Amino acid sequence: MGRGPRIEFFGACYHVVQRGNNQEKIFQRDKEKKYFIDTLKIAADKYDFNTFGYVVMNNHYHLLLQIKKSPLRTIMHQINTRFALHYNNANNRKGHVFQGRYKAYLVLDELYLITVLRYIHQNPVRANLVAEASEYPWSSDRFYRYGETGFVDTGLILGLLSHNRQEGVLKYRQLMGELLDDKIRKRVYSSDFSLEQLQKETAACSAYPEETTADTPPEKEDPRAKELDRILLRCCSSLDEYKMIKRGVRSRHLNAIKRDYILQARRKGYTFEEVGANISLSRQAVYKLITDNTV
Repeated sequence: MGRGPRIEFFGACYHVVQRGNNQEKIFQRDKEKKYFIDTLKIAADKYDFNTFGYVVMNNHYHLLLQIKKSPLRTIMHQINTRFALHYNNANNRKGHVFQGRYKAYLVLDELYLITVLRYIHQNPVRANLVAEASEYPWSSDRFYRYGETGFVDTGLILGLLSHNRQEGVLKYRQLMGELLDDKIRKRVYSSDFSLEQLQKETAACSAYPEETTADTPPEKEDPRAKELDRILLRCCSSLDEYKMIKRGVRSRHLNAIKRDYILQARRKGYTFEEVGANISLSRQAVYKLITDNTV
């Protein structure tokens, strides 16, 4: 059976995993790890995507990326091809360097985004390479832990943890001190990872944002509202825009996105009331948005 099409859209986030062919330790030497990270930086400059996190292990790597105009397949082809050519030349070898096509898991929920980053940074600890994530030099942990600047975009995830950056760093460090439960860890490799399930299972961890603690249990899942969220996310160019619209932010630069969302939702058969309620707008406000281009 052929491979199904991957869901891709502007602003989509992916947890990408790629292993060495036949589990070969293609990154065993530090210079190979460094070359791969340099390759990631070059690709980010060329294709303009956001890197939220990474870790380079001995025989595989993990990336947490947000794409923009360039499709994920183009980005990954650049990264894998450049490294493979270098690796084969450096080792006087031929043949495949990576094991098949990379795996990419769509990340739709903000809490899932935080959890995937935790999982990525804790990989070296689980592999018994280091005692703590901060001891491993080949991951993006230091950008979050010490506030280092560079090609890793830490603003979104630290902002999800707290509106205050310094407090966000402290909460990040607290999260990294607690290893993920095995049940949660296994679900990281799933594109249908449920925010509601994760909220229940991580409620005991005080480092997560307040709205995801046990004090505010999730409401019963509404499949129609969830579909509306998916439509909105496809219309947004970033998770920040999605988050602002969901919070009911009134800003002129968001109006075009809201119009696109409303029209797409209406084509799916949703009422003005349903469409508006999902983004904190009245029926009248929804109608005005799509009829008045001066709004």
